[in-house]
Amino acid sequence: MKYFLNLSLIFFVIVNAYAGGKTDKKLEIQITSQVDAEIVQVFRIEQGDKIIVDEFPLKTDGNRIFKDTVAQAFYVVKFNRVERKIYGKAGELVKLIVTDSTIDYVKPNKENKILDKWYNLSKEARRYSVKYHGLDSNELFKRTPFYDRQRALESASEDFHKQISKYRGDDYFKNAMHLLVDTEMTYFKVFFMQIPLLGYYDKNELPEDLYGSIKNEKRFSDPGLLEVFEYLLPYGKLYSGWCQYKDYTKMKPTIEYFASPEIKVAYLLGWAEMDKSGVELEKLEKKYLHLFKSGYSLQRLKKLQEQFAYLKDSSKTPNFEFQKLDDEIVPLSNYYGKLIVIDVWATWCGPCMKARPDFEALAEEMKDEDVTFIGVSVDDSDLKWKKTASNSHCVELRDKEKAFSKAYGLTTIPRYMIFSKEGGLLVKSAPSPKTSDLKKEILKHLGK
Repeated sequence: MKYFLNLSLIFFVIVNAYAGGKTDKKLEIQITSQVDAEIVQVFRIEQGDKIIVDEFPLKTDGNRIFKDTVAQAFYVVKFNRVERKIYGKAGELVKLIVTDSTIDYVKPNKENKILDKWYNLSKEARRYSVKYHGLDSNELFKRTPFYDRQRALESASEDFHKQISKYRGDDYFKNAMHLLVDTEMTYFKVFFMQIPLLGYYDKNELPEDLYGSIKNEKRFSDPGLLEVFEYLLPYGKLYSGWCQYKDYTKMKPTIEYFASPEIKVAYLLGWAEMDKSGVELEKLEKKYLHLFKSGYSLQRLKKLQEQFAYLKDSSKTPNFEFQKLDDEIVPLSNYYGKLIVIDVWATWCGPCMKARPDFEALAEEMKDEDVTFIGVSVDDSDLKWKKTASNSHCVELRDKEKAFSKAYGLTTIPRYMIFSKEGGLLVKSAPSPKTSDLKKEILKHLGK
């Protein structure tokens, strides 16, 4: 823990000077595949989250080079359920190779060797906490293996910190690794407490040598955390829960446990963007607007306010923007002039996929009526959406930024909605196309 406490100010200066900064030199990641990979995704870690920056298919022996203009950053490369965290910096090429079950380095530089060593060192403790889904449930009920592995990792991490300190090279990376190690050590422990299969037991059972040092006012003091650790939202929530579990009569908002204003803002925006009801945004506006000072945070806030404007004034429907199959961005107003019937769906939603043929059949049946049928996908994957939607006879759009689904609080899909010729919402939850009721509802609004 001493490394974490001593490096906060240093890393704050370095992050502000370098992280996310633009450069003329390109940061490159080359990915080669030994298998037919339907989708490979590249995420950049920023604002305490993973932000997708590229996705593509790869044929066997095919390769792709992703290029970025930032000075340096941490990334996550994902194929199926396999992930690899890497570090890249301007002027250097990171090479990876994808197999059926792994994403491996090809001649990694010294920074990625250090990062890889940490992941190998923490593999068992990680497996018994944040990666618990792959464990037999009987193993989880044996809490001792996690405690033993965590103790072993606590000891090993001290030596690992010393190795990081001996590293000569990129100061940003050195300090980032110290911060990442200390953060993940704590995250493993607080995550283990809430694994559903274990139940919510008396936290007094937890070993003092592991859990006694969790609460520390310096833990969320370094904004560099936002660039190296992608689980800010669950980590922050679990940490605050631990800090106040002994006395719930004196509960405080989670961000009151964060010293860094930048981390507070990232946490507030993260939850507000995830929330589909507008409640989190309303709380933010009432209590925390004074924290928003940077141009970037104010821009994100303004975008959120525009998305949720409809919830404050139901007479105004936002002119949402959607992605077309050819990647053109178009507003919903492009389709005004006719009654609009929308099917909100996703490729991963079984009921959605089963009902799509019925929706398309109804669109074909009513093609001579004054109505436009539109499929609105909430898929994260551009490729999966295009592969499915390209065969449709309806207008197919993608709610890429989730502005539409968030504004209307759509927590379940499929969802069928009817809008007037002027874009006003008429029916928020229309019947399924698998029955004749949807057609009757449409005809009613056509005045037939």
